[in-house]
Amino acid sequence: MTTRSASRRRTWRLRSLGVGFALAAVIIAGRLVHLQLIQHDIYAAQAAAEHQGFRTVYSQRGAILDRDRHPLALSVDTYEIYIDRGIWKDRPVALDAADRLAPILGVTRDEILNAVGSGRDSTLLIRSLDLVRGKSVIEARIPGVQAVQGSRRIYPEGNLAAALIGFVGKDPRGLSGIEADYDAVLAGKPGEAIFDRDSMGNEIVIGRREVTAARPGSDLALTIDRDLQRWIEPALDKAIAAYKAKGGSIIIEDPKTGAILAMASRPSFDLLRPETANGDQLDLFRNRVVTDMYEPGSVFKLITMAAAIDKGLVNPNTTYVDSGVLNLYGQEIRNWDLMAYGTQTMTQVLQNSLNIGAAWIADKLNPSNFYAAVAAFGFSEPTGSGLAGEAAGTYRTPTDREWTVVDLATNSFGQAIAVTPLQMINAVCAIVNGGNLMRPYVVREIDGPTSRQITQPQVIRRVISEKSSRTMRKMMDDTVNGKPGHAAQLRDYTAGGKSGTANISSSSGYSSSTIASFVGIAPADEPRFVMLVKIDNPADGQSGAAVAAPIFAALAPRILAHLGVPPEAVLTTKTPGPPPTKVARP
Repeated sequence: MTTRSASRRRTWRLRSLGVGFALAAVIIAGRLVHLQLIQHDIYAAQAAAEHQGFRTVYSQRGAILDRDRHPLALSVDTYEIYIDRGIWKDRPVALDAADRLAPILGVTRDEILNAVGSGRDSTLLIRSLDLVRGKSVIEARIPGVQAVQGSRRIYPEGNLAAALIGFVGKDPRGLSGIEADYDAVLAGKPGEAIFDRDSMGNEIVIGRREVTAARPGSDLALTIDRDLQRWIEPALDKAIAAYKAKGGSIIIEDPKTGAILAMASRPSFDLLRPETANGDQLDLFRNRVVTDMYEPGSVFKLITMAAAIDKGLVNPNTTYVDSGVLNLYGQEIRNWDLMAYGTQTMTQVLQNSLNIGAAWIADKLNPSNFYAAVAAFGFSEPTGSGLAGEAAGTYRTPTDREWTVVDLATNSFGQAIAVTPLQMINAVCAIVNGGNLMRPYVVREIDGPTSRQITQPQVIRRVISEKSSRTMRKMMDDTVNGKPGHAAQLRDYTAGGKSGTANISSSSGYSSSTIASFVGIAPADEPRFVMLVKIDNPADGQSGAAVAAPIFAALAPRILAHLGVPPEAVLTTKTPGPPPTKVARP
């Protein structure tokens, strides 16, 4: 090989080596450009994730209070304990950390390790740890262990007003009742803390820390009176047990304002331990007072009578002849006791709860006026109480193809028409308060961090005149105090009301099972409250007068005394009317 050839070969090798180095430099430079420019945000975020911590700053959920600001639902401060499994992937670190954490939590090391499991993400170990132990966890500065401030909902009155108040989930977000309906108001707005952390995941005390403050939720003061609620719930439970009923409801409303003073329904649930995972229990969470419809029966005769009184078609002394039976399109309508009463006044229609009398009144009203009154009293729309799931009520009208005059007759005494308990009591409030249909409400005040809202009573519309309202109060008084031995009579106060006993409808017709109810007012002339008692399917199909009226009589004097109403001098007027005439049973 010549010297020239060797030199040429060395030159080629050097050039190849230079080209290789140049290509490597270009590749490295390109990679650096790709990493530092194109993928800068990705890797910067990964670096920040390793060295920065993010923590939600919990917002204090507002309290739910009764009308006198006694707490019904409160939030207490707690801690949630999280484990960074990426740090605990090092077995010696995990064992040491678990050994240090176990005595604080009162569990064993193995229980902690089993609960944490494997993986690289952060996992919740304990929710709602008390403040003392939570602070001990923070002070221990255990690798991979973070204590995040949270809260736990407590109910100082236990299960009182469970269906109305509702409960929250683990978020905590409202899942039912007031807790859900007013969740946005109660929850507030959480904040956020951003901080530097060390390789063990703990916050660096002298590092950067940026905090966006949380906004606390508003407190809700309800119209509910805790004492009245404490009285009606045991009374309802006792009646359901005594009559082997399937459920029931009691509502107390201020007729002047529409404020709901007490509200209970059964069956209900354990507010302290709601079983959200049990599908069979979900049905218990609804507030049946606003969601469930029923046929009110003879209580509805108050609506029929009020409409006719207001139209000037009848007065308390107007008479008709009760034959005990009415034939319409081949269908017989009879009085509840299958008896004929002869000549009866309008007051006696209510006293004796005469179906034939109610149908006679509805016929004088005519379908147009009758159904206009039914709608005006609010039976074709939700009441607007602010409670979720309100039903609107249902009934046929002359515009429906299936409607006949039989519907007019049966609707007049509260059958073939479905209403909610809240609609029914609110309509009776309009009858006795001077004639104004009020919007019922349960939230009296919203007290927030920067503002305060007080609910003002709202008149939806006038449905009857002041004079007609006064007449109806007297007729309701005579229905109770003018009927010897009526179960709703009070010793030291006047009271008025009307009972109802409706057979329960099904796809195959009406069964022998009943809904027994009574709506009462006291004092009769200037009612301070209206109470609706409804007992579902009492044993042996017992009547509202026998089952529901005594509950009103037992509770009313106590409620009146609580409201500061002095005892009255009660004069009982006896106007039983002529003795009824028996007719043959169908």
